[in-house]
Amino acid sequence: MTDLGKLAKQTSIYGLSSIAGRFLNVLLVPLYTANFTPSEYGKVSYLYVLIAFVTVVTTQGMETSFFYFSRKREEIKEHLNTALVSVLFLAIPFSLICWFFPGFLSKFISLKNTEKLIQYGGLIIFFDAVSAIAFAYLRFEQNAKRFARVRLSGIGLNIILNILLLVLIPYLNIKGWNIPFLPIEPKIEMIFVSNLFSSALVFALLKDVWWSNKLFWTKERWKRMCTYGWPILLIGLAGMINETLDRVLLSQRLTTENPLYDIGVYSAFYKIAIILSLFNQAFRYAVEPFFFENAEKGSKTSHRDLMNVYVLFGSFFVVAVSLFSPYLAKLLVYGDSYYQHEYAFDIIPVLLFANLFLGMYFIVSIWYKLTNQNKYGLYISLLGAGLTVLFNYIFIPVIGILASALTTFLVYLTMTILAWKLGSRHYPISYAVKKIIFNISFSIVVVVLFYQLVDLKGDALWLYAFFVLALYGLIIYYLEGKNILIVLSEKRGGRG
Repeated sequence: MTDLGKLAKQTSIYGLSSIAGRFLNVLLVPLYTANFTPSEYGKVSYLYVLIAFVTVVTTQGMETSFFYFSRKREEIKEHLNTALVSVLFLAIPFSLICWFFPGFLSKFISLKNTEKLIQYGGLIIFFDAVSAIAFAYLRFEQNAKRFARVRLSGIGLNIILNILLLVLIPYLNIKGWNIPFLPIEPKIEMIFVSNLFSSALVFALLKDVWWSNKLFWTKERWKRMCTYGWPILLIGLAGMINETLDRVLLSQRLTTENPLYDIGVYSAFYKIAIILSLFNQAFRYAVEPFFFENAEKGSKTSHRDLMNVYVLFGSFFVVAVSLFSPYLAKLLVYGDSYYQHEYAFDIIPVLLFANLFLGMYFIVSIWYKLTNQNKYGLYISLLGAGLTVLFNYIFIPVIGILASALTTFLVYLTMTILAWKLGSRHYPISYAVKKIIFNISFSIVVVVLFYQLVDLKGDALWLYAFFVLALYGLIIYYLEGKNILIVLSEKRGGRG
């Protein structure tokens, strides 16, 4: 229990920094949507998707490879150094290409007037890729506090610079305080400048990890680490495709007059649905050690019970956010032009249910990690990536951004079902499938009927939403309340 307690404490610290980063990223949405048009915000979102893809490629799965080859605590520095050299081998050339050939890349990705953004993006990729390996070392050494301290320092600087460059400096200029070398009015370049400085700060704070006076590198060690890391890279790319490629495909397949406008609307309202992913991440950090503990004991009851609890609480969360989404949107998304899109509100519940299935996928797919059959995770991820590309390519020209939201929903649903079916063969768990299907179906019916029958822009929306949510909650409590209390009390007592 001491080891598990230590692990739980560390994962909670890691989770705090990760969740804080995503949560603060959501809180920046009002700042961006208040200052920039949907087209401008769409350009920012599109470029950040590309940055995320390239960062995954440049890291090459070396974080996990470093963990694997250093697990016996032999030649730790040598493996760390090899991972860093491998990352630098890709990160440096790509950053140089971005810096010296931004015009070519701007034409290649079909985005005009983005040369400066591409230059900044190349530097961000360099800093983030190297820092990823340094962070892996901190995790390996179980230095969770420093990990969180450095991450939060970068996040804090990013927030401060965004407010300074997009709000305070333009305000002072309006008041007659002309500040040299700083923008008179908000520009999207300042988003990337803020990110660049925060990434550079993290890079500098980790200098003692990534800097070495000795070069521990051999071709044989590098080949071994690459051989192990490439499947992890493919899983990472597949996951990135499932999560973000819709923005790229929207830019290519939309038939509207201004695709960047649609991407901007989609990205802004997507942030509302991301709220559930924060819940998913917190849930994951809390229960993952519990899964492994019970696997050692041969117990599978916890998987079934936790799935039931997750579905009930997750479904209630989805219904609540969906019903009150117009009010949440007003808190996060500013600018009337964002609300003029025909599918602005429709994508929110679809993406929320998609994230619900993503959380379920984590639970039902834990079996391949417990049984050391990670190849199945790769197969499922690649299938999800293929379906993401296929469905978006076919349906975006037909129903626009709604196609991307529905694709995300269908892909995560498919991955969840497939992981459950494969798990039933290799690691059977008696999930309450009929109960799960009923609870999710019931919540979907409630949301669909509400969106069809209630005016989402009406003055009485809050009253209808509150009444429907209360009624839904009472029904769920009547059906499942006793079982939930029993399960929660057992888990709390079992954890001591």
